[in-house]
Amino acid sequence: MPTQPAQAPTVPAHVLPHRTPAQLLAVARRGLVEAAQTRPDGLRYAAAHL
Repeated sequence: MPTQPAQAPTVPAHVLPHRTPAQLLAVARRGLVEAAQTRPDGLRYAAAHL
């Protein structure tokens, strides 16, 4: 009995967060600062859970 692959769900654009380019850059910078402060044990934990 063949099964058909499931289709990926779609998300309407109006339900996604609306952020300006400046807000997106600020979020990215915060992420880089946080990543720079991550200790080696945190990096090992993250790598093990990829």
